[in-house]
Amino acid sequence: RWKISKGGTTTAAFDVARESTTIKSGNYSLKTTLASGSSTDAYYIIRQIVENYQDFRGKEISCSIWVKCSTIGKARLKFYDGFTNFYSSHNTSTSWEKLTLTATLASNASKLLVDLMLDNSPTGAITTYWDDAMVVIGNTAVDYVPRLMAEEISLCQRYYEKSYNIDVVPGTATALGMDGFAVPAAGTDYMWKMVIFKVRKRATPTVRAYNTGT
Repeated sequence: RWKISKGGTTTAAFDVARESTTIKSGNYSLKTTLASGSSTDAYYIIRQIVENYQDFRGKEISCSIWVKCSTIGKARLKFYDGFTNFYSSHNTSTSWEKLTLTATLASNASKLLVDLMLDNSPTGAITTYWDDAMVVIGNTAVDYVPRLMAEEISLCQRYYEKSYNIDVVPGTATALGMDGFAVPAAGTDYMWKMVIFKVRKRATPTVRAYNTGT
């Protein structure tokens, strides 16, 4: 559940995609593509908003992530606890590189944001791959530990789920995975069906229906 944020005097197009070729481990990495034309004060962020930030108040936390950035000195990590921004060093090569960040949060922290960040005069086109992010309590930025697929999907479905098969984009014209039922064309009666979510949602969800044929 990462969110995009950007700012500065002039910002350029900033796209996010799932990448299956350039990866550090596993099946996919996160690819960000930044077009040229940004001002020197521009910044681009992929943000994780930690819900249970209260559990981290006053504690030392560490983050690690592997990054492969096409331009040296543009990619880094950031924490924000509502009072202070904590930054890692920027990438020092264009090959896969492990970035780490350790910081002690305020005892009265009002939030915890974990940011993957492009800044430091990102005026040119920049392609970046991010993989194996891990946040832990303590002063050691440990390596990423993958979850079982069933556990990962269940955690994701707290925020978003679909009836489509897992690798099918919502809106695709197909009946595979459809949640529905058939009714006769004649008559004045009607039928209805309750759709039960697979996982209890974090907040009241928005539901969207698609046509299986168009």
